[in-house]
Amino acid sequence: MAVGPTEGKQPPTETFSPTHQIIAPSPILAVPTLAFSAAQVEIVCKTLEDSGDIERLARFLWSLPVALPNMHEILNCEAVLRARAVVAYHVGNF
Repeated sequence: MAVGPTEGKQPPTETFSPTHQIIAPSPILAVPTLAFSAAQVEIVCKTLEDSGDIERLARFLWSLPVALPNMHEILNCEAVLRARAVVAYHVGNF
């Protein structure tokens, strides 16, 4: 028993139809940013450091927005400075 196209029958071929439209995702309009207080950032940094999850702590510090109104207060917070030092030590960036 033969498997495949039989004589006289051509396998279907796909053709491009100009009536089909390519659907592309729309651009992201405005992604809201979360505004953390310095106390909230301090608690998260302490919790992640105490749990020993340094990689997650690094991702959290990296994800902090740089355009917050209280960013100066957050960056000079003792817990954030300590967390940045712990992450730097962990990755060998002395």
